[in-house]
Amino acid sequence: KAYFIYANYHINYDRCVANSIIRNYYMFEKLAVSAENFDDDVKKEWRDYPSDFLKEYAFTILDYISVMFYELITYYNDVQGLFCSSFWRSVDKIYGNTKIHEISKKILNRVSASPGEIKDWATARLESPWDFSFFYSKPFIKCGNEHIAVSDLTSQNCFSENIYWLIRDCYPKKDSRCMSFYGRLHEKYIQALTCDAVKKNPGIKYIPEFSCKS
Repeated sequence: KAYFIYANYHINYDRCVANSIIRNYYMFEKLAVSAENFDDDVKKEWRDYPSDFLKEYAFTILDYISVMFYELITYYNDVQGLFCSSFWRSVDKIYGNTKIHEISKKILNRVSASPGEIKDWATARLESPWDFSFFYSKPFIKCGNEHIAVSDLTSQNCFSENIYWLIRDCYPKKDSRCMSFYGRLHEKYIQALTCDAVKKNPGIKYIPEFSCKS
């Protein structure tokens, strides 16, 4: 079934978190902030994802990336990883003395589910043992003021599909064109990488995107 293939893809796909973080930072902090960063034809599709995201969730995309990255550090702390850390983490203890204390609460509440919520979902999905979709949208379990990550895989997903759907949920369901600009961001990002790469080789000329009329 579809969820079997989907689940296997997530379990077996080795993500490069560093690339995802850099890509998201460049796309949302450098490119998406202004329609002037794009060609005239793309300007028509421009959406102010950073501002719309902030209005919807009361925290920025950069806030979200920062907190999710700090939560993921637990898995890469050292050779021992989680064995040297407490499984359960307290928002107040970890972020209490930082400027993002209240923001971190909002972010983790957004991507967390209680044991009761998880139980209800799992009970309804008994016939779909390979369906882990809930944990990709809610990669943390919360009990009171403490939380625990479901796994490193679901935490890594926060920098890819999870952020995509958080942006999608900023717009009405009937708005079928809201994510067209998301693809344009990736195109511009790839163009920037290509342009920088060819600078190191004088024998290659970078040609920007252009329209071709027959």
